[in-house]
Parts: sequence; C-alpha cells; structure tokens
Amino acid sequence: MSLITDAHFGANIILTRDSLRDGQPFAETLKEIDFSGFRYPGGGVTEDQTWANGGLARMFGDPIEPGSENYVMTINEALEYASLTGKPMTVVVPTFQFYDKQGGVFDHSGFDRYVDRLETALKAFPDAVIRDLEIGNEYWGSKAWGSLTGHQYGAIANAQIPKLTDMIERLSDDMSGWHAPGLGVQAGVQWRATQGADGRWTADGPQESADIISKISLEHRGMIDTVFQHSYPDASTITQNLNWAIRPMEVFERFEGFSSDLKFSLSEFNIGANTAVGIDQGAAWIDAFSKAVDLGVDSIDHWGIAYDWLSNKFYDTRFPAAESNGGQIVAIATPMGQIYDIAQSHLVGKTTMTDAHALQDIAVTDGIGVTGFADDSQKIVFLHNPTNGAGRVDLGGIADGMHVSVRTLTPADSPHSPWFDESARMVTVANGIADARADMNVVSGPGVQDRHDLRPGEMLVVVVSDPRRDLVIEGAHNVTDPATGMVDDLIVGGLGHDILRGHVGDDTIEGGGGRNVLSGGRGDDVLVASDQGDVIFPDGGDDTVAGGDGDDMIVASSDDPRDHNVLEGGGGRNLFLVGNGGDASILDFSTRDHIGFGGAFADAGALRDASQAMDSDIVVGLPDGSQVILAGQAERIDMLHEQVLDFMDHDRIVEVTDSYLNGLTHDQVVEVFRQGEGNFDQPDQQGTSIYFDELEATMARLELREDDKGLPNDDLPVRPVDEDDLPSVPPVADDPHTPDPDDPYADQDEESASGGACFVATSAYGNAWHPDVVALRAFRDNHLIKTRAGRLFVRVYWIIGPKLAARTRPDQFHARAVRSTLSRFVALLRSTDLTAGK
Repeated sequence: MSLITDAHFGANIILTRDSLRDGQPFAETLKEIDFSGFRYPGGGVTEDQTWANGGLARMFGDPIEPGSENYVMTINEALEYASLTGKPMTVVVPTFQFYDKQGGVFDHSGFDRYVDRLETALKAFPDAVIRDLEIGNEYWGSKAWGSLTGHQYGAIANAQIPKLTDMIERLSDDMSGWHAPGLGVQAGVQWRATQGADGRWTADGPQESADIISKISLEHRGMIDTVFQHSYPDASTITQNLNWAIRPMEVFERFEGFSSDLKFSLSEFNIGANTAVGIDQGAAWIDAFSKAVDLGVDSIDHWGIAYDWLSNKFYDTRFPAAESNGGQIVAIATPMGQIYDIAQSHLVGKTTMTDAHALQDIAVTDGIGVTGFADDSQKIVFLHNPTNGAGRVDLGGIADGMHVSVRTLTPADSPHSPWFDESARMVTVANGIADARADMNVVSGPGVQDRHDLRPGEMLVVVVSDPRRDLVIEGAHNVTDPATGMVDDLIVGGLGHDILRGHVGDDTIEGGGGRNVLSGGRGDDVLVASDQGDVIFPDGGDDTVAGGDGDDMIVASSDDPRDHNVLEGGGGRNLFLVGNGGDASILDFSTRDHIGFGGAFADAGALRDASQAMDSDIVVGLPDGSQVILAGQAERIDMLHEQVLDFMDHDRIVEVTDSYLNGLTHDQVVEVFRQGEGNFDQPDQQGTSIYFDELEATMARLELREDDKGLPNDDLPVRPVDEDDLPSVPPVADDPHTPDPDDPYADQDEESASGGACFVATSAYGNAWHPDVVALRAFRDNHLIKTRAGRLFVRVYWIIGPKLAARTRPDQFHARAVRSTLSRFVALLRSTDLTAGK
C-alpha cells in the first residue's frame, strides 16, 4: 500500500483566466478548499505566450486588471503568492516557439532571453519554493503549434536542460538557502495507440519515451529529477488509461544515465470530460487517485479548478444570481470539488487500502463502489452507488467507542434554474456542459446511525477514528436545494483537539472532549463547548452558544444586521469579542469575564454614553445600530469598562487573548486566525488586529510548530474505547473551574455540573449553580445519556432549549411555572436516587 503526501494535492493555475485577487472566483475557491502547491502558467496557454505576440512580455510584466483584454496572471503575482503561502510551485517552460520543426534548429537567443527574464523573476522572490521546472506542456499537441515527435521534443529538452541547470546554479550561488528546483521532462504520449497487422492495439507511449530519451545526452540525463505526464482517465476504463500513462514514465528508469530516484508527476489530472458527471465523477476520481498513488505517482496537479464551463470542473463560476448570497458567492463547489475537499483534508499521511480491508467492519450490498485509506488511528472509506438500484451500508460492525462521522452526498437540483437539472447523472445539453451539484449532510458522534440507504448516484463517506485523535469535521460550504434540509448538520467532536465547522445550514455543533475550535457559518446554529476551554465563532445567522466549564473565547460577528446571537459562557473565565453586524445577548456575563467591542469606543466615557440600564440588563448600543445585551448586569453599568479589553494597552490585550490560545494545536491557532480575519482590525491599520498579534509571533510565543500532527500519543495504545469511557453529552470536566467567591452556590458539587447548561432551567432560576439545576444536569449526565432515546432527547433539546432560554427570565410568570414544575421533578429524581444532587 502506498503513502499519500501533500504533493498529491496540487492544482494548475491558468494564467489567462485565473486571478489571486480577493473576490475573483479562483481566489475565493482557494479560501474554501486547499491545494498543497501549484503549476504555473498552466497547460497549452504556456506554449501560446511568445515574444512575438506579446504574451511573454505580459507574463513577465506588471499586473493586469482581471477581465481586461489580453489578461494574464503575471509570474510575479504567482511567485508572490507562493512566497506568502509557502506553497511550492512548478513552472512550465515553453518549448514549441524555440524550435524550427522544418530545419530542426533550436532558437538559442530566444530561449536565453526567456531564461534571463525567468531568472530575474525568481531572484525577486527568494522565499518562493520552486519545486520543478517542467520542460514543455504536451509535445504531442498544441492548438497553436501542431505537434512534435518524440525525437523533436527530446532534442528541445536536450538544448534547454543545460541552460536551465546553469540558471539554477547561479541562483543558488547568489541566494544563500534558496530551494533549488528539480528539472523535469515529459514522458511519451499517454493516449495514442497503433493497431498492428494482427488487429491488436499497442500503446505508443513507451516507444515515444524511448525516442525522447535517445535525443538526451548521458550527461544531461543525470540533470533530470522528474518525469511528467498528463492523465484524464475515462471513468469506465480507469485502470487501462492509468497504465497507458504510467508505463511510458517507467521507461526512463530502464535507461542509462538517469537518477535512481526519479520522481513521477501527473502535472495535469482529472477524470476525462463527459465520461462521468457529478458524484459519479467524484467517485471515479477518488478511485483513479488511489490507483495512481499505488502505481508510484509522487505528485499530482489537478486540472479544471474554477470554470464557467467544463464538465469535470471542481468549482462552478456561472450560476443564477439567486444562489450568490447577495453577490458574496462567486464560485460553488461541484460534487467533484466537494469530494476533493474531503479527500485533501483527510488523506495526507494515509496509505491506500484494499477493498477487503476497507470493509473490515462495514457491510455493503453488491454493486457499491469502495475506496479506502487509513493510518494508525483513522480510516476513511468512500462508498458510492453507481447503479440504478437501491444500495445499503451497515456500520454496525464498527467497534464501540470509536469516533465515527458520516457524510452523505446526494445529487441536488437548484430551484433557481428550472431550465437545467443539476442532479442529472449525465451530460444533458448539446454543448457538453454539465453543471452538476450535490448537497451534503454531516453527522458525527453519537448521532450516527448504523444503517444507511444509498440511492442511485449517492455517496457515503465514513470516517472511523481513535477518539483521542485531533479531528477536522466540516459541513458543506454551500447549499443547492435548501428544501431538502441536507445541510443541517449534527457534528460532535471526539476527545482530542478538534476543528469543527458548520458552514451553511442550521447546524448543531458540540465540542466533545478536549479543546476545540467551533464555527457555525451561515445559518441558525447551536454551538456547545466542551469543558476544557474552546474558541467559538457564532458567525452568521441567529446562533446560540453554550459554553462549558472551561475558559472559552466567544467571537461573535456577522455581515447581516438582522442576526441575533445568544451567548452563554458557562463556567470558567470567558472572553466575549463582539463586533458590528447583528445583536448579541450574553446571558451569564460575570465579574471574571472580559469583553471586547471591536474598538467601537474610544474610552470608558464613550462606552458609558452608549450604555443604558434596562430592567436588570445593560444594553450597549454599537455605532452601526446593533446592540449587546448583558443580562442581569445593570448594577455594574458604571464598572463595565474595567472588564473591556479595548481599553487596555496592546501588550496586555495580547496577553489575555494568548491565554485562550495556549494549549491549542498549531492547526487550531491557524484556524482561529483564519476565522477571525478582518473581524477586528485596527481602524487605521487594515490587517492589524486589535486583539491578536501577528500569527508568526503568536506561534513563536506559544511554541507551536507546523509539523504538530495532532495524533494520539504514541505511548498510548490505539484501541477501541468503551462507550462508558467517552465523555457524557455534554462531557464532564476533568478540571472544574475555580468557584466564584461571590457565588452563594459555589460549594455545590461541580463534578455534577457538566458543561452545556440546562438552558431553560438556568434561565428560569437565574443561576446556573442552583441546586435544582445542578441536579438536573446530574440526571442528564448519569442516566439520560445512557440510552438512545435519552441521547436523542438531549440532541433535540440542544436545538430548541437555547431558543426557549433566550425568552425566559426569572421574574416572568412562565419562569415561575417552570421552577415549580422542575422542583417537583427534581424531588422525584432524588427520591428514586436518579441524581447525585441530593
């Protein structure tokens, strides 16, 4: 079985269509899915840029406004992006224009001019990592130039290799520590075959590889590091097509003079256009991807990322305005893009699996497609129904105590385009364009069911993990048909340090154990913290937050002034950061907490002028007209400024915010900065946060490195965990918070007061530590969550409870009725010994 690395998740940048500027489709796509590196300037367009037509001058010139005539993304823009992100780049070197096919003469002066400009560009960005220089795009075919034979391409490569090698050596001498790129040549054509006299077809690729090699000198062969190939396998003949691509690459290993450690790279890869559509394409891709890795491919750059056309695109950039969320969405993932996203975020560091191993604890009906991957603490299996009949998946064989998440992808038809069926499984229009869509539902943790029906064209992605592993679980970025309710997710983390994202939909997200970063996304979400201290982003819609017993940071912001967040910090010392855009109600703000208003007030006087006491609450009016309500804090209105972060000096602010980041993993801190980007910038310094230091400096102080993998401790056995060992729902804290000396109920048994408050009871009593409330939590933790019915009740209550609690105050008539009912119920529980709250 073969190992998957970051290098298998690269992408092509097409210089004539893609832009890295904010708001452009390609740039926005990169904010949703991740690629480990890039190939620039793309495919055939590389050969089209010449000195004669001005293309190379533009490529090496100043940036051009996207959409302009003769637009190109300049090499400086690409190198700057590579430098800033640390993502390696492969540069494709043109070939056709420097060779006279009639006379067989290489244009040394024209190529020297190209190398000079390339060297200048590379020198300007010494931090940019160039992985390879790839000689030519597809020697066997160019719209502008026709085709070359293997011998002709080999002659060009032989002329370019020493010149490029000399350039690399000069740059290495001039720039200490510069990453010297490898050099790569193309393998023989992967799609062409010749029929012999006996009627049998023989692939041309291996012989053409030999022709190419015959024109490269022994000395120059030793300068080659990588063999490149392109592959677009037909979904119905994946194995054959991949063999036709890989066999010509293997020819290089059999010839004298080449390195014994040649790398194989598919610098363009996707499923063949129109051979599979939608989820079927994504299923074919993950199968082909797995097979390519098994065949020895070391790196892959994918083709077709963001297009308004192209049947096998990853992201669609042409869709009805009604789907754009008021113009904010400019690219929407196709099923191919969604499946790639799942794969990229899970597969690095895993190996491929046989179908038998993948199905060791999973049962499927005949005809279900299976592609699996695993490492020591996690397995991910892609299950696809390619048939026209019903299929079934049974997860009942998975060991108790393992953390399981299930993503269900189903074909979806947009209600905004009645002229086209995006759920169709085949190309349905004459021009060959297939704007396929799928909606995705995510369930993880206790809510996962054993049996799943798979309709034709659907996919189930099952992830089975050691619960101590650090998990990344996220829902769909967008929704095609809201009426299906597919994107309303139930995401519960494990025992590690997890990153849980809801994205679109009305999601319920619960941290589980460990420390977590939770974000709701668009929709009315319920976000429930663990008891170890989480960072929580209610960031769009009417969200409800229930903090745990740990010290939580809650960052509330929105682009919609109609949004209203209801926030409960729970126990511990909590930090609330609240910005413009929508109202926020904080139900349990205490003297131990801090709050930030995004720099809305210059000083304590300005804050006091914007604050008023209403009944028992403080209501703070923000400059944009939104309000922050601090429930029950009216008596402290003149002292509120003492707890406001904005009025501290910057070093003290950073000290406070760092305390909530300390103990998170490297990836979690990156996630916090990514989620909070632009929310609380200094008014006069765009990009400089009021509350946080720069990411690099923060990482240094926290002593975090990028190679922290978040895997279970090697000293601990990787084993199934008994259900009784898992945290209760919500979990019980290992380290209860320090009691508030001013709290009359601080001596209560806090072990029975687990995180994720009893929302309505807390609001009705006005005190999270009232003995009756503590008793109810004990009943939940010690008894209710032990049964399936009880767990289902808890999950439903997480959704409706906070919304009811937001409308309940101790002095209201219905609150008195609730207290009376609950008191009788608690008495019954105590009499039957069903609570530890006696």
